[in-house]
Amino acid sequence: YRALYDGAHVGITITDIAGGVLYANPAAAEVFGAASAAELLSHLRRQRGIGSLYQDGNDRARFVAELQEDARHRASRVQDMRRLDGSAMRLRVSCGLVVNPESGRPEILAILEDVTERLRAEEELRRSEERYRRLVEFLPEGVLVHDLGSKNGVYANGSRVDQPVSLGHGSVLAFGDLQVSVGHPASQVSRALAAAGEATMTATRTAERDR
Repeated sequence: YRALYDGAHVGITITDIAGGVLYANPAAAEVFGAASAAELLSHLRRQRGIGSLYQDGNDRARFVAELQEDARHRASRVQDMRRLDGSAMRLRVSCGLVVNPESGRPEILAILEDVTERLRAEEELRRSEERYRRLVEFLPEGVLVHDLGSKNGVYANGSRVDQPVSLGHGSVLAFGDLQVSVGHPASQVSRALAAAGEATMTATRTAERDR
């Protein structure tokens, strides 16, 4: 399998239970910022194993315990790790516990994928969506919506926005996978009164197009 592992586009390492690195392919070297697999192996042998690249020194022991306890001897997680230069990164590590047919000793085969940038982009998108949601859901007034040429279009109350549309309380705005309802703080009072059997009427001001 050496030729297959060497040519793989994902990082692959084989370690013993204690963390000693028995094999690393060129893609694993690239993941950790080494110029070659030989450089990565040399570094890890000087640093006493793969555990030196975990941000939390106890994480590998916990990961190995999880792997050993699993009925199929498999485990996968997103792990905080370090490159050789000390910079932080996040790897998706998928491991299998296997027995070396020659030595009879257990070894850990790991597949490594750097997901640092993807997770950072997802988190930034989540924060952006949350900011937008809070802005729209609690507007004290109506809002005028324009579509400035979005790729997938903007929809207001189920209809595509092809000209400025005024949204008031209860309107639904959607673009992509994000959907938000326009709310008015006074509506919270209305709901509370309605729940108590009281009748109420809430007036909202609708934004008008600039003249």
